[in-house]
Amino acid sequence: MNILHINTIDNKGGAAKVAWYLREELQKMGHVSPMYVGIKYSNDPDVHVVPWRFLQHKLMHLTGSDLHFTNSDHILKTDVYKNADVIHCHNLHSGFFDLSTMQKMAKEKPVIWTIQDLWPMTAGCTDTGRCLGERPRRFFLFLWDRRKAILKEKEKIYRHTDMHVVAGSRWTKQHMENSILKNNKQYLIHNAIDTRLFRPYEKETERKNLGLPADKKIILFVAVGGSQNGTKGWGFVKQTIDHYQDSDDITFLCIGGAPKEKEKNVIYTDYIEDKTLLARYYSASDVFLYPTMADSFGLVVAEAMACGTPVVTFNTDAVPELVEHKKNGYVAEYKNFEDLLAGLQWVLGLKAEEVKKMRSDSSQKITEHFSLESMVNKYMELYNAAIRERKNINEKKGKMKITQRIANKLSRLFAFIKEKKMMFYEKFLPSTTEEERSKIETLRHDFAKLSSAKTSSKMTGVWSSYCLNLQKYVQKRDPRNFLNWDIIRYSMFYGGKSEELEYVRSLPSWEKWKKALKESPVGKPQPYKKMTETSGNMLHYAYSLSLLAETFQMNPKEARRVFEFGGGYGGMARLFFNLGFNGEYYIFDLPEFTALQKYYLQSTGLQTLKNARATKGISLIDKVEILQKNPIINADILIGTWSLSETPLDFRNKILSLVKNPKYYLISYQESFRGIDNARYFTEFEKSISNYEWKHFPIKHLPGNYYLLGKKK
Repeated sequence: MNILHINTIDNKGGAAKVAWYLREELQKMGHVSPMYVGIKYSNDPDVHVVPWRFLQHKLMHLTGSDLHFTNSDHILKTDVYKNADVIHCHNLHSGFFDLSTMQKMAKEKPVIWTIQDLWPMTAGCTDTGRCLGERPRRFFLFLWDRRKAILKEKEKIYRHTDMHVVAGSRWTKQHMENSILKNNKQYLIHNAIDTRLFRPYEKETERKNLGLPADKKIILFVAVGGSQNGTKGWGFVKQTIDHYQDSDDITFLCIGGAPKEKEKNVIYTDYIEDKTLLARYYSASDVFLYPTMADSFGLVVAEAMACGTPVVTFNTDAVPELVEHKKNGYVAEYKNFEDLLAGLQWVLGLKAEEVKKMRSDSSQKITEHFSLESMVNKYMELYNAAIRERKNINEKKGKMKITQRIANKLSRLFAFIKEKKMMFYEKFLPSTTEEERSKIETLRHDFAKLSSAKTSSKMTGVWSSYCLNLQKYVQKRDPRNFLNWDIIRYSMFYGGKSEELEYVRSLPSWEKWKKALKESPVGKPQPYKKMTETSGNMLHYAYSLSLLAETFQMNPKEARRVFEFGGGYGGMARLFFNLGFNGEYYIFDLPEFTALQKYYLQSTGLQTLKNARATKGISLIDKVEILQKNPIINADILIGTWSLSETPLDFRNKILSLVKNPKYYLISYQESFRGIDNARYFTEFEKSISNYEWKHFPIKHLPGNYYLLGKKK
């Protein structure tokens, strides 16, 4: 296999080392593994540098963006790229690579992108420390701030790039899931080190071989740039050195570079590329001090632990995934020097047997969970899967038979004819009554206001096209027939299943449900063929609600307060009132759907309020600020039938946090949606709320879909 790696730097720094180690192992396995970089330190002839353009950095600085002016398209013209089976991108920042190049690559070859910092998800900052204090990125240094535009541009590129995105730590994966990368295919493959080289060596022997004092406690610090690396906590290391300056039994060992003024109790060395030599230094030390300010993994932490060296660090980003407090090291409160010092004293004060166990636990954890062999095997599996996926896509494109193409065209033609037929039918609908005309004018007025305010796509790009099309339909078509519009039928109208009718009919309370199922003529719903007085959609609502009622022996009629997230056109709300519900009903939705719900519900004789709390009736809410100001507390039922699972993670979490302490949950979802693993999300959601009795099960007649029903204990 031929895997082309692309990275900012070839072999210096944690992120670069991960790519370098992976590349070396692939070459040992017989694979071809060239590399393109922005900055080259090695003498490897298979590492190539992306040519820099004249004034490239100056133009980036002036425009406030590092996404343009690079010469990365040069790679596409090379034989190195043309011969590659897989493109594996790593760090792509620092102004050597244009993300549009990756988009072009993904159209031709499988692309893997390993995320090692926050740059892919931000306007340019790379870690938590820099992002917290990030300054505006101004056009021409003093004009408008470009950060929002940069994020938007990145998101657009990702949306149109078919790639496999890998996180090197759980911390990074969590950030990816709630970022502009959330809709891409995501994986977790932990960064790793070569445990054949980074392993425990005999401490006393290595001290003698390395010329280190045998009778002192050695505190080690390792970072590229050594004393110049503030991100890795040199300021706290310096404070620690000053604290122990009069201690004759303590020596500091700083690997990576020395300051201009050296202290008497510190041994400095230059950056060490020899992994075996570095492992011997780790093994010779009593403790590895690593007060990092930001870290998406902590490769040097893994190296130290593999050598059996206890680590004292801050509770920073992904580092606690490696260091377990007082098991294989000490995790101090972030930026708390006193706690950091206490951690050092605790480790240095351990008894010999305790030190031996800690060294063993440290080494064992890295060997079992963060070995290079495991990481390489997982990447090989991903490479092969990506190649197979690309091959299948190409075969489908290349082998599509003419009959299939004709069938597709015929299908589009029939859909077009059906829609034209429906438009023709609408022309011969009876003349509108004064009441109908008034409601239609109100609906069109509401949509006109939304159109001028450009409110579509507020929540998610998935629904933005629906909202824009819905605006056109409302203005040009007859809303009295809206349930037959293709835009409605494709997005929210359900044909019904016989299994659902059989279930509801089997209930002792069937007569009650039968009355509630009676459909309204508003919108001209298509009758369900096995029960013509209702529709497939109304039947589906009844099936979902009756499952909740029967599972927990509750009566929807007796609920006082119901909150529905994503109410479609209002069918579930109408079912509640058909059942005799007489309380507060809240629907939160996009403004376009809220306007449609208002039209439908008022046309069926129900009263609605907009963005207001109601003591009775239906309140339609389309502004999250309303919920933030007045959260829905003690709702009897929270309903999210497929709507939650089609919403970005950050927004669904926000909504769930604003509807507090419901007695019951009625949630249904599809297994995955635009790269989001909903099955995992809702399983974790269920586990996170222990004071509920949960019923979580697949919907047999809708493969790949699930119900999650909950009752407060």
